[in-house]
Amino acid sequence: MPMVIESEIKYEKFLKPFNKKASGLHARIRSRLFSGKYNITSEIEINAKILEIKGLMEYLNTEDLKDFSGMETKMYVLPAGCGPDDGIFFSKDMAGKMDKHSIAPGKYNVKIGIYEINGNKI
Repeated sequence: MPMVIESEIKYEKFLKPFNKKASGLHARIRSRLFSGKYNITSEIEINAKILEIKGLMEYLNTEDLKDFSGMETKMYVLPAGCGPDDGIFFSKDMAGKMDKHSIAPGKYNVKIGIYEINGNKI
């Protein structure tokens, strides 16, 4: 059964994974619920499925957001270290798709189902 998280879509320019496939767009989750629970101590790749993207303001909820429902994606985890939240970064490919749909950081929430961590199903 996948782990489901829901978070506001954020953008980070400087503090992001070293993986060149990772974009600055990310979701956040409390480290005690993710990296602490799964013993993640360094950057890793995960497989996830976008369950829903929803605008924070009602007028942002357009029909084209349904295109993302069920879309599989690679994501990149940057564990919190000394902070309270892990960053789960979208791939540059997925960030490009979001940009084409005008999904902007700080204006949308995303619900993600994480089903594989470093090749191991959860």
